[in-house]
Amino acid sequence: MYSIGQFSKICKVSVKTLRYYSDIGLLQPAYIDPKTNYRYYDYEEIKVMNQIMLLRKCQVPLATIKQLLQGRAHKGWEQILDEQMKALIRQREDIQRQMLCIQQIQQKIAAEQSPIPKPILSKCRIENHTEIPVYTLRETIALSQMDRLVEKLWHQLYAYRLNPLGSLMSTFHHYEQGKEGVDVELMIPIANPLNESQVLAGGTYASLTIQGPYSELYLGYQSLKEWLGEQNLKPLGAYIEIYEKGLISLSHNRREIRPELSRHPSEFITKICVAV
Repeated sequence: MYSIGQFSKICKVSVKTLRYYSDIGLLQPAYIDPKTNYRYYDYEEIKVMNQIMLLRKCQVPLATIKQLLQGRAHKGWEQILDEQMKALIRQREDIQRQMLCIQQIQQKIAAEQSPIPKPILSKCRIENHTEIPVYTLRETIALSQMDRLVEKLWHQLYAYRLNPLGSLMSTFHHYEQGKEGVDVELMIPIANPLNESQVLAGGTYASLTIQGPYSELYLGYQSLKEWLGEQNLKPLGAYIEIYEKGLISLSHNRREIRPELSRHPSEFITKICVAV
């Protein structure tokens, strides 16, 4: 018999690995000295170890190897290896996609371009808006509480039995970068206005559309403000954000309407407009 150290050298496997295989019942020593607890291996364990090493080279999981060696596997060698081959092919395809992604990022860096995709901005334009009744909710909140404020708005819509007709909108009154709270007014067009409901004025508006996360909306504001200056147009009030895709979904049951979090931020579509 071979001691665990000798067996380790013969099979070219670490002692630590042999102890682990013994602990999980994959490869047991032929004999364990009851006094010293020394482990000893025989020729038969060399054969088993060779099988284990061969399967591990093929990345077959230890649990599958254990079942196969103990005759408890429902699949034979041929089926197990066939499934493992398919799994490795999928891994290879994943690695190839990852390598391609790395190459594309490296090319952008070499060309001194940002590897992070930028939001997509439409051209600035002039639109004529009609007057529409809206329900509003205005609070001073932290920007991280925007989803909570949206939920509160929808709860009020349900409580008052109001039917929303279009996309959610917001205006940031007196917003200053760095302040803990911002004065936010949410607005939603409604079909059956209350007496105290407000009206969003119609008229001529300058606008653009931005596709991308809300954290990049400032780029839309910059572009629209620069265009207004080039066209010698002056804003007549606060800017309005219209969340066409991303923040909410009007397809839900009215009682269950809530912020839409399933859509990827890169797919958000927001219109920024201001009366001129």
